[in-house]
Amino acid sequence: MKTNEDKNIKLEKGTADELPYASGKFDLIIFSFCLYLCDDESLLKIINETFRVTRKNSFIIIYDFFYNGILYNTYKYNNLIKTRKMNYSKLFLWHPNTYLNKKKKKYEKVNQLYNQKKLNCTALHIIKKNF
Repeated sequence: MKTNEDKNIKLEKGTADELPYASGKFDLIIFSFCLYLCDDESLLKIINETFRVTRKNSFIIIYDFFYNGILYNTYKYNNLIKTRKMNYSKLFLWHPNTYLNKKKKKYEKVNQLYNQKKLNCTALHIIKKNF
């Protein structure tokens, strides 16, 4: 049986609010259906850690639930956990040197679903970090 050592894979354990990596290590960070489960209190630290570990001219990709405000729900798999739907790109775009790569058709589809009150729509945001 092959092990991780056979494949030369190195595993590291960490959390999004305390990443075990050096500053400026990555060109790309992907958030895929995870931010909606993060505690509100952790979001600022997650954003700061994302900015810290990414290089200049890197990308941050967010694929998650979308809502044009903030909507909290009970997590269907555990009623003790609250989920959040929002426009997660706004968390990263406060910095003057971050830019949203708009794909017109994708945003038109999100807006169409939102206007039809289908609140379980998702959005793909590609953010360019230039600092």
